[in-house]
Amino acid sequence: MTLIASAIVHKSGAAAVNSLKDIVSSCVFDLDATKSASYGGSGQTWANLVSAPADGSSQSAYDFVLGDTNAVTTDDPTFTGSAGSSSAYFALDGGDYFDIASGANTNFLRDMHKTTGGSDLWFAIAFRYVDGGSQNTLFGTQAGSGVGMRVYVASSGDQVNVVQRGGSSSTVSGGTALTDGADHLVVISHSHGGNNTRIWVNTTTKTNVSQTFSTTTSDAANALSVAANGTHGALLANTTRIYAVAMGNAYIDDAEVALIAAEYNSRHGRSYA
Repeated sequence: MTLIASAIVHKSGAAAVNSLKDIVSSCVFDLDATKSASYGGSGQTWANLVSAPADGSSQSAYDFVLGDTNAVTTDDPTFTGSAGSSSAYFALDGGDYFDIASGANTNFLRDMHKTTGGSDLWFAIAFRYVDGGSQNTLFGTQAGSGVGMRVYVASSGDQVNVVQRGGSSSTVSGGTALTDGADHLVVISHSHGGNNTRIWVNTTTKTNVSQTFSTTTSDAANALSVAANGTHGALLANTTRIYAVAMGNAYIDDAEVALIAAEYNSRHGRSYA
């Protein structure tokens, strides 16, 4: 069961949510531009809010860096706003992305695309979509046509696509088409046992798509990229905004997505779903 209640309560009586793991127990990382504990307004690290990731990794194993190194370069997203502000975000210029700080995937990330030996998974991103005329990759471990996984918005139709590549390739698309220039919450979740992918776009009601992953080969070489890069898929378009990204190691349903949406609605001062 992946729904849990937070044991911490504010004086007002409302439950305090330090990270999404307080409400969805399968969460392994929670990165949020509006939370000063995740990004304090400067520096190269976008820090994981989950103190005890569900896969047993250390908290810092899921820290990310702006661009691909700790050095300031032209591929770094630009923090916009004030630390801790509900309106803060990372702005992308069409050449920006985030990479996992360690440069190496955890076992969960390395194996999540595997038919056997891999965990079920979910991924959530709150962002402003911009149609740049090509694919917009939300995250990926797949280098070129190599083994791995990628989630992107298709250049034609603006639907979410989920790609697994290993022994053979498996691609599905689903959910409501994304609107150019609008804020979105996109969530995907995959069950290996059920051969099924669930997709949510600004809703707490899933779209089910059949998808069978077909490999036992690990993706040991490729690190996880958020907003992708030239290796893991087409870059997100210029003027894209990223508010928050999270991931977990379970097959979740509408109830968990409703909790994630409600928390993001509260953090960001807008209604995604």
